[in-house]
Amino acid sequence: MPEFTKNHVTLLGRLTRDPETRSLSSGDQVATFSVATSDTWKDSNGKRQERSQFHPVVVWNQALIEATIPHLKKGSRVMVEGALEHRNYEAQGSTRYVTEVVVRPFNGSIAMLDRAPSRPADERASARQTAPGQAYER
Repeated sequence: MPEFTKNHVTLLGRLTRDPETRSLSSGDQVATFSVATSDTWKDSNGKRQERSQFHPVVVWNQALIEATIPHLKKGSRVMVEGALEHRNYEAQGSTRYVTEVVVRPFNGSIAMLDRAPSRPADERASARQTAPGQAYER
């Protein structure tokens, strides 16, 4: 029987920059952004310490790109679930190593944690009105 393994990471943090998207030759898009997380603790002297880390994220899931990326900006709170992937590349005569959180179709998610901007009550009501026989979407 094969051994069970799992590569899953969950980040809860804030975007450090606006997401960037680029189109691929296949017509699909890929989105990239970075999420900052912080750990806090008290040292042996009782002084509060904090360490921030910055995690690059690459999104290959087209539905998530369309649903979330237009609404995200620097400072947005997000929860990202994906897998850790390592790669390397050559730049300026040396090998560079990168570890990224990768969100692929059927293997990850993005949750936007900021509140949606409030709308006036009359705008919410008009958004609910539909023509007879049409479906109502929330």
